[in-house]
Amino acid sequence: MTKIQIAYDVSEAAVARVRALLEDVALRDSVWNGADFHIERADFTCMPDNDGDDADALFRKIQSAINDETE
Repeated sequence: MTKIQIAYDVSEAAVARVRALLEDVALRDSVWNGADFHIERADFTCMPDNDGDDADALFRKIQSAINDETE
């Protein structure tokens, strides 16, 4: 399981965008293929148990989804 913490002050619409992103990543990204993503609310947004370039790249995508930015 890959835990994603999203800050309490992030809107539900932004969380929905992150959920959609993570579903797509689990289906299409060879690094995260079949990953079990778990979103929980927290004081700040992070991926607490993940290090490395792949996690950093995914976290940037998460932040873009929260900010409603397209790549």
